[in-house]
Amino acid sequence: MEAQNSPSYQKRVKSLYAIGIFFFLLLGARMAYMEVIYHIGKTTLTGMKDEVEVLNSTLIDDVQNRFNVDLEGYQEFTYNELAETVTDDYSEMSIMAIANQQCQKGCTGTPSAFIRENKGYVFYRQKNGLNVLLRIKEKKNQWEVSSKETKE
Repeated sequence: MEAQNSPSYQKRVKSLYAIGIFFFLLLGARMAYMEVIYHIGKTTLTGMKDEVEVLNSTLIDDVQNRFNVDLEGYQEFTYNELAETVTDDYSEMSIMAIANQQCQKGCTGTPSAFIRENKGYVFYRQKNGLNVLLRIKEKKNQWEVSSKETKE
């Protein structure tokens, strides 16, 4: 009992109490900081996704107009849609491979594919501003490029 009343014991208890409070406050600050970072990141990523979709839509419209292609009856697949379905359909994996191969040097936005039966188009814009149209055909459950056109 006397040891608990000694000044050195009380000093140690106060020091441990202060250190405990410090770490508790530090942990609380860290959690608040992480919450703020999470919400900022979530908002930023959502905004970026929306911006890319708008940019991509504009780019695809521009490329379509430059090549004067009628896409009536074609089904549009964005790069992300192809990525989601690639595990279900091997032929769509070959379309993704074509897009990946063509965009190795960089693309503005993401490529889009337009498919009707066994033929289709892949549109994209290269980083240097060159618009590209790939005509693709399906042969034996595999898509391949039949021709490539570029325009400024």
